[in-house]
Amino acid sequence: MKGDFTRRTFRAEKHYRTVLMQQGRVQLDSDWNEQHEIQRHHDELAIRDTVGASGAPMDGAGFAIEGLEAGPQVVKNADQVTISQGRYYVDGILCENHTPLDLFAQPDLAEEPIPTAAGNYVAYLDVWREHVTALEEPTLLEPALGGIDTGTRIRTVWQVRLEQRGKATATADEMAVWKPTATIDEPVTLAARAPSGYRRPTNQLYRVQIHTAGTSGNASTFLWSRENGAIAAVASVSTGRITLESVRPEALDAFAAGNLVEVNSVGRTRRGLPGFLATVNRIDGATLVFTDWLSPRPDGDLTGSGPVIARRWDCAAAVPVQPGWQQLEDGIEIQFSATGGYRTGHSWTIPARTAAPHAELGSMGDIEWPAGPAFRPPEDEDHHYAALALLKVNGKNEWSHQSDLRRRFLPLSDARPAPLFVPADGIHVENIYFTTVPRERIDFSTSTDLETLSGGITIELDAVPRTGRVPLPPMITVTLDVPHLTEVGENLRLAGTRAFTLDGQVSVSGQSIQWMLNNNAKQWVGQFATSLIGWGITSSTCSVRVHSALVIDGSDPPLMLNGFARTTWTGTKLSQVLPTVNDVHGADYTVRFSVSLDPPAGQFDITNFDASVWR
Repeated sequence: MKGDFTRRTFRAEKHYRTVLMQQGRVQLDSDWNEQHEIQRHHDELAIRDTVGASGAPMDGAGFAIEGLEAGPQVVKNADQVTISQGRYYVDGILCENHTPLDLFAQPDLAEEPIPTAAGNYVAYLDVWREHVTALEEPTLLEPALGGIDTGTRIRTVWQVRLEQRGKATATADEMAVWKPTATIDEPVTLAARAPSGYRRPTNQLYRVQIHTAGTSGNASTFLWSRENGAIAAVASVSTGRITLESVRPEALDAFAAGNLVEVNSVGRTRRGLPGFLATVNRIDGATLVFTDWLSPRPDGDLTGSGPVIARRWDCAAAVPVQPGWQQLEDGIEIQFSATGGYRTGHSWTIPARTAAPHAELGSMGDIEWPAGPAFRPPEDEDHHYAALALLKVNGKNEWSHQSDLRRRFLPLSDARPAPLFVPADGIHVENIYFTTVPRERIDFSTSTDLETLSGGITIELDAVPRTGRVPLPPMITVTLDVPHLTEVGENLRLAGTRAFTLDGQVSVSGQSIQWMLNNNAKQWVGQFATSLIGWGITSSTCSVRVHSALVIDGSDPPLMLNGFARTTWTGTKLSQVLPTVNDVHGADYTVRFSVSLDPPAGQFDITNFDASVWR
């Protein structure tokens, strides 16, 4: 923030919550500003912890990329692509779009080019904070007081940008923490010291700012100012002349021959481009006259959004970044870290005070900087990103919408409690059928006969279950509900049922488990069914249970069966939905169905057995 400030005192690591005023004390801008930074820090962290990296409310979600149809239907004119009205949060920062906008005609960065190369593009939200003074926003001046300069503002700036992506698909979860490829994850840091004291007779707020960012520290340059870069004015540029516009006399006096002046537009600053430097030879009224540019000529690059600003720096030229300590002036030294990325605009402020806080320096001044001296990250606002949509453009510059990548959330009052369990991957049941009738899945509504049941049951999984040489309990048990009869006078009547486990053989073949009724059980079931029919009982219920603890695969750690199957009404009957799901980790799989008691042909008739057999 290039303002007329005494210093910036907010430090998150101090854990301050409130600034308290005291009676009869001097009030400084730094106290007021620190309170706002404390509050902003808490607010944005609270939203970030609640919403996540990015998201929009369900009832007010904005920033949808509209005007495009998915699939073969395309929009030939890129001007038809729009950004919807609404809200979106990125790293706790509220972004608001108050009216639908053209994607390629956004007000803050109207010069963004339209991509023409065919391919897939991520439309993403780039969000940062911008310091606004009366130079950028003249309405901040108070006309009732003669147009004097008062406070400044911090503004949230957002821009929907595009980056080409090789992959043709994307999901919102996959892109939740996506960043552009040019993002600097670890920026360069700065240390400052005044080993022999600060020798200037006035208190200053020094500003060190990266001017050009090279691929390494040695290829980068920086500028510095003892006035926090706050000496600036709106200007127009012509050959050899920088004319200051609407400048107050005291501001004009701050420029002098020999000064280094940087000229840049608001639009270029937003795009992270350095300004153009020139050394003032003389001053002609409100015009700074110079011989030639020290850096490349503007050549029309200053046109575009926002005014052109001329800013005074106190170095003679852009200073190359060197390893080790580098002198600024009057005892102040700085050092850039050996690692970290450089970006134009990265900046640090160094409060320099004439009063000596250290006794060993005698009457010499010092700077305010953490002991060590510590390396500190840049103070300027970071950029924050959120993917919004995946778009596609073909060789004819025709655009189409591939997927919406926005994440949305319900208000807390509408949200439901999260389950107490954490779903886990497992083995799933994909199908179950009678071995002799493979095309008919067993379900709650299934009705079969003893002949089909005796032919066996097959269960298909989505993984190969592990088998071993050590005998284990069977993976599958099949039970038949056996009627319990009671004597009422001379007759037997049904009093209830008892589950009777049918003896069978279990085998594994690939991803299938087969259960087969053994011969002894088959003989008994036929005889038993014949007798029940004699007493008027023509059907029973059969249950199949697959035991999750015994169905595991060969991975490490092994996956076990997740046998929970959802149910749904299909027409007038209740049905299971397969495959099973992960909602209940390690659940057994169970299904029940009806069995008619018609005995297989040739079974021995025991209907004349004494009734006491069934008591």
